[in-house]
Amino acid sequence: MMLAIQRIGRCMTLPRKKSFAYLIIGVCAAVVLGSCSSTSATKSTTTTVVSPSRSTASQPATSSTANSSIHGLWVSELNAGTISNFGFPPVAPPSITVHSQTCAHPDALAFDPSGDLWVGCESSGSTMPRIEEYSPGDLVNNSPPTHVLDRLGQIIDPEGLAFDAHGDLWVAGGTVVAEYAANTLSANTLPTKIISTPSLIDGPDSVAFDRSGNLWVANYNNRVIVKYPKDSLTSAVPRPTAHVQMPGGASPFALAFAPNGNLWIVAKNDMVYEFAANTLGTTDVPSATINMSSYISGGGDGIAFDSSGNLWVSVAGASTRSGAPVGMVYEFAANTLGTTNLPSAHLLASSTSNSGTWAIAFFPLTSS
Repeated sequence: MMLAIQRIGRCMTLPRKKSFAYLIIGVCAAVVLGSCSSTSATKSTTTTVVSPSRSTASQPATSSTANSSIHGLWVSELNAGTISNFGFPPVAPPSITVHSQTCAHPDALAFDPSGDLWVGCESSGSTMPRIEEYSPGDLVNNSPPTHVLDRLGQIIDPEGLAFDAHGDLWVAGGTVVAEYAANTLSANTLPTKIISTPSLIDGPDSVAFDRSGNLWVANYNNRVIVKYPKDSLTSAVPRPTAHVQMPGGASPFALAFAPNGNLWIVAKNDMVYEFAANTLGTTDVPSATINMSSYISGGGDGIAFDSSGNLWVSVAGASTRSGAPVGMVYEFAANTLGTTNLPSAHLLASSTSNSGTWAIAFFPLTSS
């Protein structure tokens, strides 16, 4: 679906910052929407329970109907505390919106191979950080999560989630990257493995696997993307073999691999960077860039590829002509990717000024 891109008035949003004290991490400040103030960003904890908006089922969905119903683009609203499905091609309003009473700030999304959606939840007030698992039926019926992991140890706040080919869950947060082995996910145990590489793992915000099974970690604070080779991940202490220093001092926020194996990174300087697969880890020079500064301010927040190879980038505080920030998700068509700064379409994920459009994920999973 092609939608016209609106030229947007500028309203400065505040980039997300992290602060650390030993192994304790301060709660990340979110982009404050609907404000041009230069004061520090804070998260709103006021939430409203939202029921699915276009559901016509009078009975709870079965697993077979649920799997087909959850196809398409999923978007988390960090401050509204919701996760929503916009179908495919994505169209507003969402067909499903789920609110968890125990996940005030859904910060990360990842589907496992069976189609369950895992949500990383930041701490909020008396609510401790946790990772919630939603089956397709849970999502369709707006039900509580099937399972919860809340023994996070050094993770502190789960900022990034990814599953490897074995179904193991990898989590970025605090000053570490942690693994939960697939055979432990049904329990509520501490992580199976912790990766903490001094000077390289510093404010990890996103994790992703390339086609060879290597793990890549985006670190917000030191502006470095780190590679842990597949063979190293099975050892007691995985060792990195390569890293990419972000250009221009940009802080990386989220990672996604294209179907051709190229790595795309959304950063908080209103840029998206591509690093070609054949030179990845050997150069700090990107092979292509997308400059979004003419229509957003504050940088992107989520990144994902759809099954056709189109790139999607979410922005919590995109400015509109009226100057009020809203939640947008922009599409960059596969056939022009990296050759133009302008999106091919956009989705208004939220018109609420403080919703915080954040993580995005597609189901079914695309192979990369």
